[in-house]
Amino acid sequence: MIRKNRDDFGKIYNEFIGAYSNIADENMILEVTAGKINELWSVSNIVFLVENMDNFTALKDNENYSFSCDSKLVNWLKVNRTVLPVDGNIKDYIKVELNRVGLLSYSHIFPLINLNHLLAIAFIELDDTKKYKRIVPLMESIFTLCSLSYDNARRIRILNKIHDDEKERNRLFIMEKMVSVLAHEIKNPLTSIRSSIQFIAKKLTYDTELQLTHDLIDEVDRIGQITHEMLEMTNPTVSKIESIDISELLNKLVRLNDNLMKEKKIDFAIENKLTDKRPVLGNETALMRVFSNLLSNSINALKETIYPKIEIDILPTADGVVIGWNDNGIGMTEKVMNRAFEPFFSTKSGGYGLGLAFCRKLLKQLNSDLRVTSNPGVGTRFTFKLIDFKE
Repeated sequence: MIRKNRDDFGKIYNEFIGAYSNIADENMILEVTAGKINELWSVSNIVFLVENMDNFTALKDNENYSFSCDSKLVNWLKVNRTVLPVDGNIKDYIKVELNRVGLLSYSHIFPLINLNHLLAIAFIELDDTKKYKRIVPLMESIFTLCSLSYDNARRIRILNKIHDDEKERNRLFIMEKMVSVLAHEIKNPLTSIRSSIQFIAKKLTYDTELQLTHDLIDEVDRIGQITHEMLEMTNPTVSKIESIDISELLNKLVRLNDNLMKEKKIDFAIENKLTDKRPVLGNETALMRVFSNLLSNSINALKETIYPKIEIDILPTADGVVIGWNDNGIGMTEKVMNRAFEPFFSTKSGGYGLGLAFCRKLLKQLNSDLRVTSNPGVGTRFTFKLIDFKE
Protein backbone atom coordinates (compact mmCIF):
# COMPACT_ATOMS: atom_id res chain seq x y z
CA MET A 1 0.00 0.00 0.00
CA ILE A 2 1.28 3.49 -0.91
CA ARG A 3 0.68 6.28 1.57
CA LYS A 4 -0.89 9.00 -0.57
CA ASN A 5 -0.67 11.95 1.80
CA ARG A 6 2.59 13.86 1.41
CA ASP A 7 2.36 14.88 5.07
CA ASP A 8 2.83 11.19 5.92
CA PHE A 9 6.41 11.36 4.63
CA GLY A 10 7.56 13.11 7.80
CA LYS A 11 5.86 10.46 9.94
CA ILE A 12 7.47 7.72 7.87
CA TYR A 13 10.90 9.29 8.32
CA ASN A 14 10.35 9.49 12.09
CA GLU A 15 9.34 5.82 12.14
CA PHE A 16 12.73 4.85 10.71
CA ILE A 17 14.55 7.15 13.14
CA GLY A 18 12.71 5.49 16.02
CA ALA A 19 13.52 2.01 14.73
CA TYR A 20 17.23 2.74 14.23
CA SER A 21 17.63 4.30 17.68
CA ASN A 22 17.07 0.89 19.32
CA ILE A 23 19.50 -1.12 17.14
CA ALA A 24 23.28 -1.46 17.54
CA ASP A 25 23.86 -4.22 14.97
CA GLU A 26 24.55 -3.08 11.41
CA ASN A 27 23.06 -6.12 9.68
CA MET A 28 19.91 -5.85 11.78
CA ILE A 29 19.59 -2.22 10.64
CA LEU A 30 19.48 -3.39 7.02
CA GLU A 31 16.95 -6.12 7.81
CA VAL A 32 14.70 -3.66 9.65
CA THR A 33 14.99 -1.22 6.74
CA ALA A 34 13.93 -3.90 4.27
CA GLY A 35 11.05 -4.97 6.50
CA LYS A 36 9.67 -1.46 7.01
CA ILE A 37 9.97 -0.55 3.31
CA ASN A 38 8.07 -3.68 2.39
CA GLU A 39 5.48 -2.95 5.09
CA LEU A 40 4.92 0.58 3.79
CA TRP A 41 4.99 0.05 0.05
CA SER A 42 4.76 -3.72 -0.58
CA VAL A 43 8.04 -3.72 -2.53
CA SER A 44 8.54 -6.92 -4.53
CA ASN A 45 12.06 -7.61 -3.39
CA ILE A 46 15.08 -5.98 -1.69
CA VAL A 47 18.65 -7.31 -1.78
CA PHE A 48 21.50 -5.78 0.22
CA LEU A 49 25.16 -6.21 -0.71
CA VAL A 50 27.54 -5.21 2.09
CA GLU A 51 31.22 -4.33 1.96
CA ASN A 52 33.33 -7.38 2.76
CA MET A 53 37.05 -6.72 2.31
CA ASP A 54 37.58 -6.56 -1.50
CA ASN A 55 33.99 -7.31 -2.47
CA PHE A 56 30.38 -6.40 -1.87
CA THR A 57 28.59 -9.63 -0.95
CA ALA A 58 24.97 -10.49 -0.20
CA LEU A 59 23.78 -9.90 3.35
CA LYS A 60 21.84 -13.18 3.40
CA ASP A 61 23.73 -16.49 3.21
CA ASN A 62 21.28 -17.98 0.70
CA GLU A 63 21.98 -15.20 -1.84
CA ASN A 64 25.11 -15.58 -3.97
CA TYR A 65 25.37 -12.08 -5.44
CA SER A 66 28.78 -10.39 -5.38
CA PHE A 67 30.54 -7.37 -6.88
CA SER A 68 34.22 -6.48 -6.73
CA CYS A 69 35.05 -3.16 -5.05
CA ASP A 70 36.70 -2.23 -8.38
CA SER A 71 33.62 -3.06 -10.47
CA LYS A 72 32.13 -0.43 -12.77
CA LEU A 73 28.85 -0.38 -10.83
CA VAL A 74 30.61 0.24 -7.52
CA ASN A 75 32.74 3.00 -9.04
CA TRP A 76 29.65 4.65 -10.57
CA LEU A 77 27.88 4.69 -7.21
CA LYS A 78 30.95 6.08 -5.43
CA VAL A 79 31.29 8.91 -7.95
CA ASN A 80 27.62 9.81 -8.43
CA ARG A 81 26.38 9.08 -4.88
CA THR A 82 22.75 8.83 -5.99
CA VAL A 83 20.06 6.31 -6.88
CA LEU A 84 20.62 4.48 -10.16
CA PRO A 85 17.40 3.58 -12.06
CA VAL A 86 17.83 0.39 -14.08
CA ASP A 87 16.12 1.60 -17.25
CA GLY A 88 16.89 2.26 -20.89
CA ASN A 89 19.37 5.01 -19.97
CA ILE A 90 21.63 2.78 -17.90
CA LYS A 91 25.15 2.37 -19.25
CA ASP A 92 25.75 -0.85 -21.18
CA TYR A 93 28.85 -1.76 -19.15
CA ILE A 94 26.79 -1.62 -15.92
CA LYS A 95 23.99 -3.61 -17.56
CA VAL A 96 26.52 -6.33 -18.44
CA GLU A 97 27.71 -6.54 -14.83
CA LEU A 98 24.16 -6.68 -13.46
CA ASN A 99 23.21 -9.39 -15.95
CA ARG A 100 26.29 -11.45 -15.09
CA VAL A 101 25.49 -11.37 -11.38
CA GLY A 102 21.75 -11.89 -11.90
CA LEU A 103 20.48 -8.53 -10.65
CA LEU A 104 19.34 -6.95 -13.91
CA SER A 105 15.66 -7.46 -13.00
CA TYR A 106 15.85 -4.94 -10.13
CA SER A 107 14.49 -1.48 -10.99
CA HIS A 108 16.53 0.77 -8.65
CA ILE A 109 19.97 0.65 -7.05
CA PHE A 110 20.58 2.77 -3.93
CA PRO A 111 24.08 3.43 -2.54
CA LEU A 112 24.48 3.52 1.25
CA ILE A 113 27.23 6.12 1.70
CA ASN A 114 28.47 7.93 4.77
CA LEU A 115 31.50 10.22 4.94
CA ASN A 116 32.47 9.28 1.34
CA HIS A 117 32.53 5.59 2.28
CA LEU A 118 30.32 3.22 0.29
CA LEU A 119 29.09 0.82 2.99
CA ALA A 120 26.43 -1.20 1.20
CA ILE A 121 24.25 -1.33 -1.92
CA ALA A 122 20.47 -1.83 -1.95
CA PHE A 123 18.76 -3.39 -4.97
CA ILE A 124 15.00 -2.78 -5.03
CA GLU A 125 12.46 -4.28 -7.41
CA LEU A 126 9.41 -2.03 -7.96
CA ASP A 127 6.61 -3.56 -10.03
CA ASP A 128 5.40 -0.26 -11.48
CA THR A 129 8.11 2.41 -11.61
CA LYS A 130 5.66 5.16 -12.66
CA LYS A 131 3.39 4.33 -9.75
CA TYR A 132 6.32 4.52 -7.32
CA LYS A 133 8.08 7.49 -8.96
CA ARG A 134 7.31 9.97 -6.19
CA ILE A 135 8.35 7.45 -3.54
CA VAL A 136 11.91 7.05 -4.88
CA PRO A 137 13.21 10.40 -3.45
CA LEU A 138 11.80 9.44 -0.05
CA MET A 139 13.49 6.04 -0.29
CA GLU A 140 16.74 7.80 -1.12
CA SER A 141 16.39 9.92 2.04
CA ILE A 142 15.62 6.79 4.06
CA PHE A 143 18.73 5.06 2.74
CA THR A 144 20.79 8.16 3.65
CA LEU A 145 19.48 7.83 7.20
CA CYS A 146 20.08 4.08 7.05
CA SER A 147 23.70 4.73 5.98
CA LEU A 148 24.33 6.92 9.00
CA SER A 149 22.83 4.39 11.42
CA TYR A 150 24.65 1.50 9.72
CA ASP A 151 28.01 3.28 9.90
CA ASN A 152 27.50 4.20 13.56
CA ALA A 153 26.72 0.57 14.43
CA ARG A 154 29.74 -0.61 12.41
CA ARG A 155 32.05 1.83 14.22
CA ILE A 156 30.69 0.78 17.62
CA ARG A 157 31.34 -2.88 16.74
CA ILE A 158 34.91 -2.08 15.63
CA LEU A 159 35.62 -0.06 18.79
CA ASN A 160 34.20 -2.83 20.99
CA LYS A 161 36.39 -5.36 19.17
CA ILE A 162 39.49 -3.18 19.67
CA HIS A 163 38.62 -2.80 23.37
CA ASP A 164 38.04 -6.54 23.84
CA ASP A 165 41.25 -7.42 21.96
CA GLU A 166 43.23 -5.00 24.13
CA LYS A 167 41.78 -6.52 27.31
CA GLU A 168 42.64 -10.00 26.03
CA ARG A 169 46.20 -8.97 25.14
CA ASN A 170 46.72 -7.48 28.60
CA ARG A 171 45.29 -10.57 30.26
CA LEU A 172 47.54 -12.88 28.22
CA PHE A 173 50.59 -10.67 28.86
CA ILE A 174 50.10 -10.89 32.62
CA MET A 175 49.41 -14.63 32.43
CA GLU A 176 52.53 -15.26 30.34
CA LYS A 177 54.71 -13.28 32.73
CA MET A 178 53.36 -15.29 35.66
CA VAL A 179 53.85 -18.56 33.79
CA SER A 180 57.42 -17.63 32.89
CA VAL A 181 58.32 -16.88 36.51
CA LEU A 182 56.62 -20.02 37.84
CA ALA A 183 58.18 -22.23 35.15
CA HIS A 184 61.68 -20.95 35.99
CA GLU A 185 61.12 -21.46 39.72
CA ILE A 186 59.85 -25.01 39.14
CA LYS A 187 62.53 -25.96 36.61
CA ASN A 188 65.57 -24.82 38.61
CA PRO A 189 65.41 -27.47 41.38
CA LEU A 190 64.34 -30.33 39.09
CA THR A 191 67.89 -31.32 38.12
CA SER A 192 68.91 -31.57 41.79
CA ILE A 193 65.78 -33.57 42.65
CA ARG A 194 66.44 -35.97 39.75
CA SER A 195 70.08 -36.46 40.74
CA SER A 196 69.10 -37.06 44.37
CA ILE A 197 66.59 -39.74 43.39
CA GLN A 198 69.21 -41.45 41.18
CA PHE A 199 71.70 -41.36 44.08
CA ILE A 200 69.14 -42.87 46.47
CA ALA A 201 68.28 -45.56 43.91
CA LYS A 202 71.90 -46.84 44.02
CA LYS A 203 71.50 -47.52 47.74
CA LEU A 204 68.30 -49.53 47.37
CA THR A 205 68.08 -53.30 46.92
CA TYR A 206 64.36 -54.14 46.81
CA ASP A 207 62.73 -54.15 43.38
CA THR A 208 59.62 -52.36 44.63
CA GLU A 209 61.75 -49.51 46.00
CA LEU A 210 63.78 -49.30 42.77
CA GLN A 211 60.58 -49.21 40.73
CA LEU A 212 59.32 -46.36 42.88
CA THR A 213 62.49 -44.33 42.15
CA HIS A 214 62.07 -45.00 38.41
CA ASP A 215 58.48 -43.79 38.66
CA LEU A 216 59.62 -40.67 40.51
CA ILE A 217 62.24 -39.92 37.83
CA ASP A 218 59.55 -40.30 35.15
CA GLU A 219 57.37 -37.79 37.01
CA VAL A 220 60.26 -35.35 37.39
CA ASP A 221 60.94 -35.64 33.64
CA ARG A 222 57.26 -35.05 32.92
CA ILE A 223 57.27 -31.90 35.06
CA GLY A 224 60.43 -30.81 33.28
CA GLN A 225 58.76 -31.25 29.89
CA ILE A 226 55.71 -29.27 31.02
CA THR A 227 57.85 -26.38 32.30
CA HIS A 228 59.88 -26.46 29.07
CA GLU A 229 56.66 -26.17 27.03
CA MET A 230 55.42 -23.39 29.30
CA LEU A 231 58.62 -21.39 28.80
CA GLU A 232 58.54 -21.93 25.04
CA MET A 233 54.91 -20.84 24.86
CA THR A 234 55.66 -17.55 26.60
CA ASN A 235 58.54 -16.72 24.26
CA PRO A 236 58.64 -18.82 21.07
CA THR A 237 61.42 -17.74 18.73
CA VAL A 238 61.93 -18.02 15.00
CA SER A 239 65.66 -17.82 14.30
CA LYS A 240 65.47 -16.87 10.63
CA ILE A 241 62.78 -16.16 8.03
CA GLU A 242 63.79 -17.60 4.67
CA SER A 243 62.51 -19.10 1.44
CA ILE A 244 60.52 -22.30 1.99
CA ASP A 245 59.15 -24.80 -0.52
CA ILE A 246 55.88 -25.41 1.34
CA SER A 247 54.84 -28.29 -0.94
CA GLU A 248 58.05 -30.20 -0.25
CA LEU A 249 57.86 -29.44 3.47
CA LEU A 250 54.35 -30.91 3.70
CA ASN A 251 55.37 -33.94 1.61
CA LYS A 252 58.20 -34.46 4.11
CA LEU A 253 55.67 -34.26 6.98
CA VAL A 254 53.53 -36.97 5.34
CA ARG A 255 56.57 -39.22 4.76
CA LEU A 256 57.79 -38.85 8.34
CA ASN A 257 54.39 -39.78 9.76
CA ASP A 258 53.49 -42.49 7.25
CA ASN A 259 53.99 -45.40 9.68
CA LEU A 260 52.13 -43.60 12.48
CA MET A 261 49.15 -42.91 10.19
CA LYS A 262 49.06 -46.57 9.08
CA GLU A 263 49.17 -47.67 12.71
CA LYS A 264 46.29 -45.30 13.58
CA LYS A 265 44.48 -46.22 10.33
CA ILE A 266 44.16 -42.54 9.40
CA ASP A 267 43.94 -41.46 5.78
CA PHE A 268 46.55 -38.67 5.55
CA ALA A 269 46.68 -36.75 2.25
CA ILE A 270 47.64 -33.45 0.60
CA GLU A 271 45.55 -31.63 -1.98
CA ASN A 272 47.97 -29.27 -3.71
CA LYS A 273 46.34 -26.60 -5.90
CA LEU A 274 49.67 -24.98 -6.83
CA THR A 275 50.51 -25.35 -10.52
CA ASP A 276 54.25 -24.81 -10.04
CA LYS A 277 56.91 -24.43 -7.38
CA ARG A 278 56.11 -21.38 -5.24
CA PRO A 279 58.60 -20.36 -2.52
CA VAL A 280 57.10 -18.59 0.51
CA LEU A 281 58.49 -16.75 3.53
CA GLY A 282 58.84 -19.05 6.51
CA ASN A 283 61.05 -21.12 8.75
CA GLU A 284 61.23 -24.89 8.36
CA THR A 285 61.72 -25.67 12.05
CA ALA A 286 58.89 -23.37 13.16
CA LEU A 287 56.47 -24.65 10.51
CA MET A 288 57.25 -28.29 11.29
CA ARG A 289 56.48 -27.60 14.96
CA VAL A 290 53.18 -26.00 13.96
CA PHE A 291 52.29 -28.98 11.76
CA SER A 292 53.31 -31.45 14.49
CA ASN A 293 50.98 -29.72 16.97
CA LEU A 294 48.11 -29.70 14.47
CA LEU A 295 48.75 -33.38 13.72
CA SER A 296 48.66 -34.24 17.42
CA ASN A 297 45.37 -32.34 17.80
CA SER A 298 43.80 -34.11 14.83
CA ILE A 299 44.88 -37.57 16.00
CA ASN A 300 43.24 -36.91 19.36
CA ALA A 301 40.06 -35.59 17.68
CA LEU A 302 39.83 -38.66 15.41
CA LYS A 303 39.80 -41.33 18.13
CA GLU A 304 36.06 -42.00 17.81
CA THR A 305 35.79 -41.47 14.02
CA ILE A 306 35.02 -44.60 12.00
CA TYR A 307 36.84 -43.50 8.84
CA PRO A 308 39.41 -40.99 10.14
CA LYS A 309 40.92 -38.58 7.66
CA ILE A 310 43.38 -35.67 7.71
CA GLU A 311 43.69 -33.58 4.56
CA ILE A 312 46.01 -30.64 4.00
CA ASP A 313 45.13 -28.29 1.15
CA ILE A 314 47.47 -25.73 -0.38
CA LEU A 315 45.62 -22.90 -2.10
CA PRO A 316 47.25 -20.09 -4.12
CA THR A 317 46.35 -16.43 -3.52
CA ALA A 318 47.46 -13.22 -5.23
CA ASP A 319 50.44 -12.78 -2.89
CA GLY A 320 51.03 -16.15 -1.26
CA VAL A 321 49.46 -19.47 -0.30
CA VAL A 322 46.83 -20.51 2.23
CA ILE A 323 47.41 -23.74 4.13
CA GLY A 324 44.27 -25.54 5.23
CA TRP A 325 44.50 -28.36 7.81
CA ASN A 326 41.30 -30.43 7.90
CA ASP A 327 40.12 -33.43 9.88
CA ASN A 328 36.77 -35.19 10.18
CA GLY A 329 37.05 -35.67 13.93
CA ILE A 330 34.82 -34.81 16.85
CA GLY A 331 34.84 -31.07 16.06
CA MET A 332 34.30 -28.19 18.47
CA THR A 333 31.33 -26.27 19.74
CA GLU A 334 31.34 -22.50 19.18
CA LYS A 335 32.15 -21.96 22.85
CA VAL A 336 35.20 -24.24 22.69
CA MET A 337 36.28 -22.81 19.33
CA ASN A 338 36.28 -19.27 20.74
CA ARG A 339 38.74 -20.39 23.42
CA ALA A 340 40.84 -22.71 21.25
CA PHE A 341 43.94 -20.46 21.28
CA GLU A 342 43.68 -19.53 24.95
CA PRO A 343 46.69 -20.78 26.95
CA PHE A 344 45.87 -23.56 29.45
CA PHE A 345 42.45 -24.18 27.97
CA SER A 346 42.02 -27.81 26.92
CA THR A 347 39.20 -30.32 26.53
CA LYS A 348 41.66 -33.23 26.34
CA SER A 349 42.21 -35.48 29.32
CA GLY A 350 45.74 -34.70 30.48
CA GLY A 351 46.09 -31.81 28.02
CA TYR A 352 47.81 -28.59 29.04
CA GLY A 353 46.22 -26.26 26.50
CA LEU A 354 49.55 -24.93 25.23
CA GLY A 355 49.80 -26.39 21.71
CA LEU A 356 47.51 -24.10 19.72
CA ALA A 357 48.55 -20.99 21.67
CA PHE A 358 52.17 -21.88 20.88
CA CYS A 359 51.37 -22.42 17.17
CA ARG A 360 49.62 -19.07 16.89
CA LYS A 361 52.52 -17.20 18.50
CA LEU A 362 55.02 -18.91 16.19
CA LEU A 363 52.97 -18.01 13.10
CA LYS A 364 52.65 -14.40 14.23
CA GLN A 365 56.44 -14.21 14.02
CA LEU A 366 56.06 -15.31 10.38
CA ASN A 367 53.55 -12.45 9.84
CA SER A 368 50.70 -14.96 9.72
CA ASP A 369 47.78 -15.94 11.94
CA LEU A 370 46.18 -19.26 12.74
CA ARG A 371 42.39 -19.40 12.37
CA VAL A 372 39.88 -22.14 13.07
CA THR A 373 36.39 -23.18 11.96
CA SER A 374 34.67 -26.25 13.32
CA ASN A 375 31.38 -28.11 13.58
CA PRO A 376 30.62 -30.71 16.27
CA GLY A 377 30.50 -34.19 14.76
CA VAL A 378 31.72 -32.93 11.38
CA GLY A 379 35.31 -31.85 11.84
CA THR A 380 37.73 -28.97 12.18
CA ARG A 381 39.67 -26.76 9.77
CA PHE A 382 42.72 -24.64 10.65
CA THR A 383 44.05 -22.11 8.14
CA PHE A 384 46.98 -19.73 7.88
CA LYS A 385 48.58 -17.77 5.07
CA LEU A 386 52.24 -17.55 4.04
CA ILE A 387 53.45 -14.68 1.85
CA ASP A 388 55.41 -15.18 -1.39
CA PHE A 389 59.20 -15.04 -1.12
CA LYS A 390 60.70 -12.31 -3.29
CA GLU A 391 64.37 -11.97 -4.12
